[in-house]
Amino acid sequence: MGVVYKLKKEIVDFIINEKKLNPSLGCRNLVGLVEAKFQTKISKSAINEVIKSAQLSSSIGRRPLVIRNHLKVSKTLSFPNAFPPKIVGPSSLREEEAFLKSSQDKGVLFDGAGCFFLKAAQWELFRRPMLGKMISKYVSPELINGADILMEVLLFLPMFGIQLSEITAGRDSGLWAIHGLTQSIKGDKFLSLVNGLQDKKDFSLRLSNEIPQIFSEAVYSKIVLEDQTELVLDAQCRNLRSIKERLVYYSSPIEKSLERLIGNIIANGRPAIIKNISTEIVGAQDDYGFSPSVYQWISAFENMPGKRMVKAAILNEHGEEISTFSAIPFKRRFFIMGSYSKISRSLSFPNALVGNPDETIIRPPTKTFGGDSLGITSITVQDETLEFCEESFLVKKNSILTKDLRLRAIFIKKPDSKDQGLGVLLTNIPKSAQSSAEVISEYLKEWPIKTFGDDNFGIGSNIEDSEADKDFYNDTKISFNPEEIPNLWNNLGAILLGFNKYCQRHFFPKNYARMDISVLKERFYQLEGYLKKGSGCLEVNLILPQGYAYRPDLEHAVRKLNEFQIKNYAGQTVFLKIVP
Repeated sequence: MGVVYKLKKEIVDFIINEKKLNPSLGCRNLVGLVEAKFQTKISKSAINEVIKSAQLSSSIGRRPLVIRNHLKVSKTLSFPNAFPPKIVGPSSLREEEAFLKSSQDKGVLFDGAGCFFLKAAQWELFRRPMLGKMISKYVSPELINGADILMEVLLFLPMFGIQLSEITAGRDSGLWAIHGLTQSIKGDKFLSLVNGLQDKKDFSLRLSNEIPQIFSEAVYSKIVLEDQTELVLDAQCRNLRSIKERLVYYSSPIEKSLERLIGNIIANGRPAIIKNISTEIVGAQDDYGFSPSVYQWISAFENMPGKRMVKAAILNEHGEEISTFSAIPFKRRFFIMGSYSKISRSLSFPNALVGNPDETIIRPPTKTFGGDSLGITSITVQDETLEFCEESFLVKKNSILTKDLRLRAIFIKKPDSKDQGLGVLLTNIPKSAQSSAEVISEYLKEWPIKTFGDDNFGIGSNIEDSEADKDFYNDTKISFNPEEIPNLWNNLGAILLGFNKYCQRHFFPKNYARMDISVLKERFYQLEGYLKKGSGCLEVNLILPQGYAYRPDLEHAVRKLNEFQIKNYAGQTVFLKIVP
């Protein structure tokens, strides 16, 4: 409590006000807001003390829900049968024992390696262990220790086709490996937790009310400028948008969307990184080659009079504001914007780059890429070598920009590629602050090299596909059944189904949107693989059985998952590969 009184009253009031306006904000996001507004450092523990003192804290940091509906459980894969309503009797399981055996260089071989798709969805949606914390209020103190991992293992039992009473040490190694364990857990620990659960009905009701919020996603981030111009960026920061454009469903979990909006745009602790501003994506270009949307975003980040940010929000698929922020400091902010096309031609770039108004398709400044005068440099990033050069260029004052502006353009290609189809990073970060190589590295932290140049803009990329895209989005939403009575096992099964829906929306090809989880289990989740732990990463190499018919779909899913740069609770980035 003492920490609270060391804070200025205006900071305490600001924290309380923001938490009331946006109950879903966690301490990490509030730290970013406070530091951006007051230009002072503050700890998460200090934020937490303020929230507790104001009685605004919730058990898992999520806003209260009024939805009382319950999730519909798959009929094809029977989750309730995997979780018996009542478990009694002593366990006949042996003591915990190590069972994972390492194969030199390849890592640890285990079954059910494909379940890392589901675990990746869990880490994206939860960001921290949740179920153990929820259940802790319903069990005695001696059962709280280890409740997080026990509940997570319970979630995944159906994917290995076993019931709790069937767990035996030394088998189903994947069940433990996907949870970061090198030993099995004694069965009686699960029995004690389940049988020791007090007031199961109340816990089930509470869990069923939390589930809709767990799987809620933001679709857009919106910025409002002083002149009331509204700028829209999809929740994954892939493309710039106009509020009047057709819907684009690049959704993202609410908490992750808040982290991007607050950390990268409002506080700008890291530069805002936008994957692609190619003109064919953001709308008609003007005489300079950029679309109006690009100029609007540049003017806002440069804090130009009349174009300064006054409001920010994240929106759902209906364009409704989920969380809003109006205490936005006026300051210059930094960005990195990618621009590339899969079309085999040079990129269309502003004529101001080379001062030649007659050209409609501009090659890199002065010479084609590869000339020594451009200062070609090589860099090895993410196990691949890139060549790059940099030019600064002048973007002249126009109807949107209130002054001339000098930006940096960093041209990138692979050594064995021609000068056509180059990728370009556009940034306003001073060269004294970040070199070209550092800008490239910053961009690739967000968008891995495997996706650089990927022109798969996905849902909503074609006007004629907009209705089909809405169907896809709706098919991958969690459905609710208000007539179903909440049950602990149904709720756990529904959470697992939610992870599967997340995979269908974000990882697998569109044609999997309506497929039952049992289909994905058979084709992908049951695959064996090797697990190798490195410095700050987990590498999962999937093994394909002979005659495997779904490799293209699996390659698509692996590429998309890796693009998300998902981290587990320990902060390790998860990478999936396919064994050659």
